[in-house]
Amino acid sequence: MQYKHLLLLITFATIGLTQSCSSSSDKPQSTLHKSTSAHEQVADQIHEIVSDSKRAEQAASIAELMFEETEAFFENINESRETAIELSENYDTTREAFDAHYEVFFQQRKAHSEKYTALSFKLRKVVTEDEWNKINKVLAEELQKISTDSEGKG
Repeated sequence: MQYKHLLLLITFATIGLTQSCSSSSDKPQSTLHKSTSAHEQVADQIHEIVSDSKRAEQAASIAELMFEETEAFFENINESRETAIELSENYDTTREAFDAHYEVFFQQRKAHSEKYTALSFKLRKVVTEDEWNKINKVLAEELQKISTDSEGKG
């Protein structure tokens, strides 16, 4: 029963966000292009946080992969949003078509979550707890920006 409510909520949220975003005639700059300098800034901050240069480089490389995974995740959300609108616009779209669409989306979401979690734990193996807490704060701020930027795409 929870999944039916979740599916309904995601459907309406996806359609609502896409329709509100698609009304703008200005296409925002690519999230990847905008965030490249942010990635470099985060790498610089990691090098300041982690005293050992070898561990700092490893941590920065893992953080870059985390950025890439987050960007891919939000790209999938945007693609799913577009597909949901296309399905919604067609009166003859069946429930099965929506179910199939969201099943693929949920599988992709799970794969992204698993990959991101694995990277997170890989990063924890490279840094100390104190370093992790500082890096995590920096990453959270930058990843939130990616999330916010992706909401404007459509």
